Amino acid sequence: MKRVCLYIDGEGVSIVDLRSDPHRIKPEKAFTIPLSELDSFLSVTEYDDFIVTCNFRDLRHEIITVPSVNRKYLHRIISLEVKKLSDGGDYAYVYYDLGERIVEQRRVRDISIIMVSKKEINDLIERFLRYKKSIRHIYASLQSALALLRNDKRTLLCVFETGTMGGDLEKNVFLMKDGKLFFFRRLTSFNKGLSDIDIKGIEMSIAHCEQVLRIQPEGVMIIGDTGEILPDSIKGLPVSSVKGVNRIDMNDIQSEYLRYLIPTGSMLCSKDEDMSTDDYKSFRFMKKILEISIMVFALLSVFFLFISIYNIKEIISIRDERHFLEREERRLSGVIAEYRETVSEARSLESILNFLKERRFFPSRIFTGLSGLRLNNIEFSNLEMDLTGDTIRVRILGRVRAEDYTVMLESFNDLIDSLKGLSGVEIVSKGFRLADGTFNIDVRFR
Repeated sequence: MKRVCLYIDGEGVSIVDLRSDPHRIKPEKAFTIPLSELDSFLSVTEYDDFIVTCNFRDLRHEIITVPSVNRKYLHRIISLEVKKLSDGGDYAYVYYDLGERIVEQRRVRDISIIMVSKKEINDLIERFLRYKKSIRHIYASLQSALALLRNDKRTLLCVFETGTMGGDLEKNVFLMKDGKLFFFRRLTSFNKGLSDIDIKGIEMSIAHCEQVLRIQPEGVMIIGDTGEILPDSIKGLPVSSVKGVNRIDMNDIQSEYLRYLIPTGSMLCSKDEDMSTDDYKSFRFMKKILEISIMVFALLSVFFLFISIYNIKEIISIRDERHFLEREERRLSGVIAEYRETVSEARSLESILNFLKERRFFPSRIFTGLSGLRLNNIEFSNLEMDLTGDTIRVRILGRVRAEDYTVMLESFNDLIDSLKGLSGVEIVSKGFRLADGTFNIDVRFR
């Protein structure tokens, strides 16, 4: 996951581009610009989302003691105490629970509070919003420095330098015990590194911890690029500097990134330590909801687009299938009409078929009988059959070809006699025209 951490310190702005996962933070690029160029940077940078650490000028640290109550009431009590401490000012705050103790047979809880002026925070937020940039979290430099050593369970007096790019230099001194903040003080400084005046200020801070807070530091820890050899001890306490931080991978570029420990340390702060005002948190929450809504709307739009495309394809497929079925219907209509015509013709032959089923009558018998007739000068022109009940009625049409009328008549009579000689044949009627020799004979076959 890519993150951009920005640290506003005095007249300088440090920017660290890094990669982060739950187990490792890897700085990839870091650079510093003057504070006067921050607006220009925000107007042209491709980065849209920042984690911002700021060396707030109006920052206060207080330790308060409150009754040990249920945690759902604790925040309300702390809020009332902050109003008392603010002297009419408007402050955003975060608090750290230092634990319980017994005072005059009453159980009380010590709370460490970091307070920052809301005006200073809002001015910072407005500066980024002016260029349509988003701030994911806002932390004080003290919080980032504390987060760097949070896993160190020793009691340490820690020192880090601010105002490192022009302007007034300061040494920030805080006491950390079990990873929690017990004391914070700013010391005016005149030089980078630890001067004699700085060491005197640190010695006074150690004395305050021992005499007022009744906490004995185990050592002095310098955070950041010291730029010089450190003293072995201050007021008897060993002095060391941060050489490495758990989760922050600086093996290849350690000397370069020691100067960027504070902005990098903001990645180790928790979301509960965010100093953003409630109004901005609400704004950021609504913006997040809007972004999610837009994303969901976009996904639904794409989903419905695909559904629409799918439906269009289905509609086109159904339309093509309908056209095919219409063509098939027209084709089958012709086939059905032809079938019905064939059926009608077949039904007209039904009587013949029924007749042919009767074994008593065979057309071959008729033709065989007719073929045995005496056909002297006889020429058949047509042969008509009619099925009536269980008989076949045959009409024979023809002509006698002879020049002599006597021969014509004799040939016709021979034909009649031949028909009478056929078995099961009855002559129903007969007709002969002597003028042209044509005749017609109706015969019934039983």
